[in-house]
Amino acid sequence: MRDDTILVVDLEATCWENQTTPAGDAQSVHIMEIIEIGCALATRQGELLDARSFLVRPTRHPILSDFCTELTGITQSMVEGAPALSEAIEAMNAWLGDLPNELIW
Repeated sequence: MRDDTILVVDLEATCWENQTTPAGDAQSVHIMEIIEIGCALATRQGELLDARSFLVRPTRHPILSDFCTELTGITQSMVEGAPALSEAIEAMNAWLGDLPNELIW
């Protein structure tokens, strides 16, 4: 990996129409769960070096809302077969390998 590498991370999370969970709780960052970690490695000059997506199985609210699927394109079957967040992070770390100290997020 080159010294001028930038890691770009995009998170998708559970969400509900009208920002209310099925239980009636207000949607917030404390309730939402990551369902996808999108990663891209690029140079500071904009050259894409590699990209990968890591799906995550939600545990607190395991059933995705129709709104969430329409918004993200992530389906129930995709997350049901996905690992838990800790395992997805391990897979991301394995993909990234040894990072240089100069890496920018």
